[in-house]
Amino acid sequence: MADTTIRTPATDVDHLREQVQELMPHLREVLKMLVGIPSIATVPPTQDMERCSDAIAAEFRRAGLNSARTERISHQGQETAPIVFVDEPGPPGAPTVLFFSHYDVAPVQGQEWSSEPFTPTEVKVAGDVRLVGRGVSDEKAGICAHLGMAQLFEGKPPVHLKLVVEGEEKSGRRVLADYLGDPGTQDDRFSADVIVVANSGKSGSGVPAITSTVRGFAVYDLEVATLERPVHSGVFGGPVPDAFMVLAQLLATLHDHEGDVAVQGLNQDQHDWNTVDEERMRADAGLLSGVSLIGTGSLEQRLYGKPSINVVGLDAVGLQPVDRAAHVLCARAKARISVRLAPGQDVGAVQSALREHLEQHRPWGIDFELTPVTSSSGFNAAPGGQYRLLAGMALAEAHGAESAEEVGQGGAGWAPHVLKRLNPESDVVLWGVEDSRSNNHGADESISYTELERLTLAEALLVSKAAAAAATSVPRARKS
Repeated sequence: MADTTIRTPATDVDHLREQVQELMPHLREVLKMLVGIPSIATVPPTQDMERCSDAIAAEFRRAGLNSARTERISHQGQETAPIVFVDEPGPPGAPTVLFFSHYDVAPVQGQEWSSEPFTPTEVKVAGDVRLVGRGVSDEKAGICAHLGMAQLFEGKPPVHLKLVVEGEEKSGRRVLADYLGDPGTQDDRFSADVIVVANSGKSGSGVPAITSTVRGFAVYDLEVATLERPVHSGVFGGPVPDAFMVLAQLLATLHDHEGDVAVQGLNQDQHDWNTVDEERMRADAGLLSGVSLIGTGSLEQRLYGKPSINVVGLDAVGLQPVDRAAHVLCARAKARISVRLAPGQDVGAVQSALREHLEQHRPWGIDFELTPVTSSSGFNAAPGGQYRLLAGMALAEAHGAESAEEVGQGGAGWAPHVLKRLNPESDVVLWGVEDSRSNNHGADESISYTELERLTLAEALLVSKAAAAAATSVPRARKS
């Protein structure tokens, strides 16, 4: 006869901590294996992305979750990258917990790493061991935390356990997001009582933190043209404007003299975030000595509740690198603009506000083109949800602390907003292994093994607490 016993990790935190510690050597090796697969976000998906999704599904099957598989979703003539799904029923009346992650990673071009980006490398920093490699923090370590949690239950979780690991977050492609946002979509693979997204972090290593707000973002390409082709600066310089100088003047209008965003119509939010330490933030950012911070208001509001605008890319026809510069006027110039938005900002209103501002400030009446690239709404977690409170308790216990901080984040993709809209009565938990040293998207991206261990423990505790809470209360009426 098949064994139908539901195995739940010991409720004693110290004993459960020992179980997680025993798992860590295996989780480290799995993480190194995943980091070694260069699953850079591309359209269409590469073989490396397929190889990574297949490897993730295989690891969850080895953990006893036999439902682990990869599938693609088609929507409006397009197809997603492979998605890893797990759907393991729990005992009757148990809540449904969905863990959501992504396996695609940011590109590495133009970055100077101290080691090969896709050769996972262990380094010692401040008495801790960190793993360096592209995608380790954003967010393959989160996937490994989900895996470690699942392994503790030996394939028989005490909740209805779901997992979704997708491959579009870094490409800006929105096939899955648009599919889930379609009013006609009815897909129970994405329904749950509590949704855990491990794509967030904390203000400092060793500090338990649960994310309360996430800024939205919108990305645009701003292009100006003044000439049919580059021409000699000595012959035409003076009366003939070069496109790069026009673009620079336009960009300069986006902030006022104090450094606040000058575009009218962008919102500001206020929340009870934990105080951000300026000295630590300056050190984490690598801000040069003598460089002042910009903007007004509290530091945490500037980081989490106010809009920001930055240039993240430049192209110019006719311009060369400085050491090979020719005396020609630039014919066309383009900037990619990243706009971070207050958590409650309507993304749809941003483009018209930005366009109106640029129209009012375009130098010498020169036309411009503003092209949207991608966008995602922000997120504001509803306070007081039963499972979110349990998550805070689990995180604090995993860190040996009394409570977890409420922190804001600059971004965590489209998932929290879209999944909450699909599950309006459910709790969304945002946390992760990222800390102030992780340097997501940059060179030498890394995570602390200690933080991975703590998050794995926190996820196991949350699952156990959710199961225990459901056993002593009337479950919500929802589709399961």
